[in-house]
Amino acid sequence: MKKSLLRITIPLNIICAIYLACAPVSVTANEFYQVTLGAGNEDNVPRIIHNPAAAESGVFSAGFTGGKLLQFGLNHSVVLSAQMNASRYLEHSGFDNIDVNATASYAYKFGLGVYAPRLGAAVSLGTVSMDGKARDRRYTTTAITI
Repeated sequence: MKKSLLRITIPLNIICAIYLACAPVSVTANEFYQVTLGAGNEDNVPRIIHNPAAAESGVFSAGFTGGKLLQFGLNHSVVLSAQMNASRYLEHSGFDNIDVNATASYAYKFGLGVYAPRLGAAVSLGTVSMDGKARDRRYTTTAITI
């Protein structure tokens, strides 16, 4: 009877080992979106320090943020996100701007619970475009955070 039991358990162990080695990783993905709209008044549009030529203007702004959180098991997570913002000045031309940013971040959580320590890294790339007579420039930023 022992020989027949041994014959059954050996193939079962091999099948279980192959399944565990090839099993797909459980991934949970949450998407997030945010739309922001704003209106206000800025009292120093040209950003001149201590100058009586500082002008004020009404401003409209709009923004959109979207992304995805990928949770690989309990301790590993990746967040991919993108953001776009635009501002339009009403009384003064030449101060409008558009920003576009993209970010990828990874976090490892050491344990369970809210207060478990985490280690993370992020890479971001952003560009700002200011077209007009007053501020005509474009620049790109890159950041790596640990």
